[in-house]
Amino acid sequence: MMMAVLLGSIAIAGAVWALLHLLDPPVRPEQPWSAADVIARVTGECHPEPSTLTAELAHAVLQARIECDIERCGAKWAAYWFLVDQGRIVPGRQVAR
Repeated sequence: MMMAVLLGSIAIAGAVWALLHLLDPPVRPEQPWSAADVIARVTGECHPEPSTLTAELAHAVLQARIECDIERCGAKWAAYWFLVDQGRIVPGRQVAR
């Protein structure tokens, strides 16, 4: 009896796996990326720092780049510290330039 339950469970799991892969196959890139390409994308800068900033532009940059990490995004970093220098944002105690 226990063997039948085990085999039935394996059959159901296999059927579910097969259906999932038939309905939504995994996406693979046309060309495999090298490790160097992946590292460059992960550690690279998101968006370059703008050449000039105004308070309005800095606010717009922070809103547009809300998903970016401030440590990796030059635009977000520049906008944040511009607003700090203008006295419009007060950084937390743990924040350092």
